[in-house]
Amino acid sequence: MNAAFKFAYIILLACVLIFAFSARLENASLRLPHADESEQATTALKLLDGKGYKYNPDGPHGPTLYYYSLAKKICTGSENPDIAGMRKDMLFFTILLMCSYLLCSPMLGRFAAWAACGFLGLSGIAVIYSVYYVQETIFALAIFLTATSLWSFILKPSVRSAILLGLCAGFAQATKETTVIMFAGMFAALVLLAVFAGKSSLEKIPSLKKSLLYLGAAIAGFALVFAVFYSSFGSNPRGILDAVQCYVHFLGKSQSEAHSAPFYYYFALLTTQKCEGVRFGEWAFTATFIFGFICAWLGLKKRRDTRACYAVFLGLSSIFSILLLSAIPYKTPWLLLPVVGLMCPVSGYGLQFAAGYKNIFIRIAVLLTICILAHFQIGADMKSSLRYHSDPRNPYLYSHTVPDFANLAARISQCVKFSDYKTDIPIAVITQNSPWPLPYYTRELRNAGYWNFSPQNLGIFDVVIIDGASEQLVKPQLDDSLYEIEYFGLRENLPLTVRIKKELFNKIVSDE
Repeated sequence: MNAAFKFAYIILLACVLIFAFSARLENASLRLPHADESEQATTALKLLDGKGYKYNPDGPHGPTLYYYSLAKKICTGSENPDIAGMRKDMLFFTILLMCSYLLCSPMLGRFAAWAACGFLGLSGIAVIYSVYYVQETIFALAIFLTATSLWSFILKPSVRSAILLGLCAGFAQATKETTVIMFAGMFAALVLLAVFAGKSSLEKIPSLKKSLLYLGAAIAGFALVFAVFYSSFGSNPRGILDAVQCYVHFLGKSQSEAHSAPFYYYFALLTTQKCEGVRFGEWAFTATFIFGFICAWLGLKKRRDTRACYAVFLGLSSIFSILLLSAIPYKTPWLLLPVVGLMCPVSGYGLQFAAGYKNIFIRIAVLLTICILAHFQIGADMKSSLRYHSDPRNPYLYSHTVPDFANLAARISQCVKFSDYKTDIPIAVITQNSPWPLPYYTRELRNAGYWNFSPQNLGIFDVVIIDGASEQLVKPQLDDSLYEIEYFGLRENLPLTVRIKKELFNKIVSDE
């Protein structure tokens, strides 16, 4: 590639990365907390406040996220951040994933590795969920490292590479329990690749003695990371057993009708959707992946290209993982992020292949095509992550907190400010639905309680918050003449009725 085209691609990559990180930072500040984020943040803040952590087999996933926040606080000496700050901290793992792509450049190609960084920056799913305070960004990094260490082991088996594979797999499992799905996708990819690879290094099967040695080394590496994290660094040995038993909970959850979606759900997210006149899409990113996978497959069949073989493995791993995720009724958009992490290097390989043509007209056409695709993807990203950052119409969000919730949070703050009890103000929340992120905002209020039934002393609470399904439970106990009644939204089609004692409400209104 001559200097002019190289310079053009450097400028294009720089523009993409500037957009990628600026969009992520703005999205982290704009978006209201999701229920899952607030639950994760509350768990982490307890650990940061010295109250410890024990793995909960009923959720909310593995411990690496919380210990990352603790490590950051210890290393920097910073105060406990709010959710926006915790989201921005997650950018560290996007940077690590990009660095991992670059470290794999000998296996993929330098141009492809840098291009993979650009594609990760442009993916709309990555723009949104890489700054969610949930495990997904760490998980995406761990899955890519596991896939790459597995491929390295297949190419050149050794005790060292087996231990590294075990450590990476343990890191992934200590992050999210859905590793079993991604691992199954990688295994299926290896089987299919072995069938089509012909006479290659995939057929070099070590002896039984060496195989057992490698297996033991991998299990040892996996067990070390698994035990350290799930036992809370030795303080909760029971957590190791809980980490195994958790699959009873997650197996039942995977069949939940409350979060079910059609088989094609993930494929729709990766293409284009129109919601109430607004078009969202990831088609430009997906198109480059398909092109890259085809190029890699042709390279595998024609030239036995080792780079093509690696790209095909990553591509097949992502395809099989999507198919497995699609077969499970329970679906959420953020489950695609680790898949996207595997897709980006394949897209990078395709760009490397196309940019390698020596014909100047083809090179110009490729560069213009990439610019056009980037333009469409950036436009889609701006809608999904910035303009409609908390809008229920956004298909890339799931059961998200509606903007009106910010008014409820502000009203609770006013109640605390004007109450004679201050942070001891008695608040009752009665709901048949998940109340999150409300518990995050009341975590420092000692007399804020949450029930799915009506407590007998309900009348003593200055603020009573109820969802529609609980209204009939509290009616007999409340005299509405003593309260001012307001309505706020929590999630789509989930309004909350808020009753505030008139004396307190009048203090608030008089100040306004």
